[in-house]
Amino acid sequence: MPQLRSMAEAEGTPVPDLCPRLSLRRTESTLDDNERTAGEGTLDQIRADLEGLALLDAKCVLFDTYAGDPASTEQPEADWTLLSVMAERVLDLEHQSLR
Repeated sequence: MPQLRSMAEAEGTPVPDLCPRLSLRRTESTLDDNERTAGEGTLDQIRADLEGLALLDAKCVLFDTYAGDPASTEQPEADWTLLSVMAERVLDLEHQSLR
């Protein structure tokens, strides 16, 4: 973000909003932080990723549950369950913040 701010200032334009897309993949066991991407891991790891994005002033986050298997889209229940768990245990949707 500091480099992006610097570039925007040099161009005389506003800094664009940060709105990342995270591949949402929940695991039961902790993943090595050096081998995972933001949005992957336990709920605590995903929450920490979202806290980090909040510190970067992310305006929104898109959760992408598609893992690359077209057949998985025929049975969306697991994705809905994951999003429901996120809404119940990580996100405070009413206040648009983290729990």
